Amino acid sequence: SLVENGGRREVIMRHSWIPALALWLAWAVPAHAQLIKNISVQAGTPEDKALNEISAATDPAKKLELMEQFLADYGKGNMAILAYQQLIGYFVAQKDFDKVAEYANKLLEVDPDNFTASVNLVRVAHEKNDSAKLIEAAERLGGIVARFKAQPPPEGADPTAWANKQAAALEEARPDISYVETLMFNAAYNTAEPVAKAGLLERFAAAFPDSSYTATALNVAAFSYQQAQDFTKMEEAAKKALARDP
Repeated sequence: SLVENGGRREVIMRHSWIPALALWLAWAVPAHAQLIKNISVQAGTPEDKALNEISAATDPAKKLELMEQFLADYGKGNMAILAYQQLIGYFVAQKDFDKVAEYANKLLEVDPDNFTASVNLVRVAHEKNDSAKLIEAAERLGGIVARFKAQPPPEGADPTAWANKQAAALEEARPDISYVETLMFNAAYNTAEPVAKAGLLERFAAAFPDSSYTATALNVAAFSYQQAQDFTKMEEAAKKALARDP
């Protein structure tokens, strides 16, 4: 949707095209704690007019043509991010997950910490039952969230207000983060070979240390190492579990 804001339009596109998962993101504004972000587009500009035309198009083939033209005409910086996000949303609606992955990876090339792209790569891997790629994409998301949490307040910003903004941003993203946590935990837990299972569960705990699944993951990792008679790693995992949940 396009929201007027002092002569600018903030492109805020959420769950309408990407069911129960990816949110539409944009470029981080340093003065604000943003994980779910917005791109501002100046009202009346060629970019704004092109976005309105895309929004008004009802024929899927025409909408795709306009999106591809938008990418060709304006696909630099923030507008490249927006263009790729539109294309991701289009192909999710079409259930063309190869194209979703293609554009998600292109989005990560221009914005390596893009939350939308990472969540969608998890979704694609889940749809394709590709546990290895799912875990890789979920770990990427965990890194994005960790780096966001570690961001210090900008110079001159009130630390308490900054912390509150970060907390609000994380709460907004919580449904998607929780979904990815669940998928990664299940993929690890359902691994048959004990050592591989334990290793994946430890990777989960490292990627999502604050998850409600983390203590369980570490306990199951310890038990899996015990099954494999790797008692050194069993003890290490058990110590991590106790530290997490005494």
